Amino acid sequence: QVNIGLISSIAISPAGELFAGGIGQIYRSTDNGNSWSVNSNGINPSLYISSISFDSSGIIYGSASAGGWASGGALYRSTNNGDSWLVINNGLPSFPYSDKIIINKNNSLFVPIFLSGEVGFVYRSTDNGNNWLTTPMQTSLSDWNDNIVTNSDGDIFCPDRSRGIFRSTDEGASWVEINNGLDLKSANSI
Repeated sequence: QVNIGLISSIAISPAGELFAGGIGQIYRSTDNGNSWSVNSNGINPSLYISSISFDSSGIIYGSASAGGWASGGALYRSTNNGDSWLVINNGLPSFPYSDKIIINKNNSLFVPIFLSGEVGFVYRSTDNGNNWLTTPMQTSLSDWNDNIVTNSDGDIFCPDRSRGIFRSTDEGASWVEINNGLDLKSANSI
């Protein structure tokens, strides 16, 4: 039996397996949660696994942070169904990482990262996380409010606490405000 502590994220793979993230651990269940195995080879044992995402080719991504405002964190990738994990931080700052990794229909990865003083950026990778580049979307995020979403067309939507909601239809290369009809230009979440 696996001793499972704090669970900070849970996701269901396209194959129907459950993955749960905790402190320095990622667990997998192949029987709908009746039993779990630890799959944390390569995961830093002091980081919280805050999100788990899957792309259409079966690659698994995990986001981790040191918790609170502590510096440090990592993004991880597994190409073997979670048996081992590789850090994929090339091009990212060494600040707390996003609570989620967004994957659009083209398997491009997006992470909103809160840096400091209510400033955040959306980073993009088009090579499975091997390299990350900043998009032109600088946003004022509040605390750990880093919720961005994608739709079935692959568009990316990002909230901004003082400017409303933004959309990118070109893989994050450009962003436009989409606030027509909104009474208040303050978006903390989408």
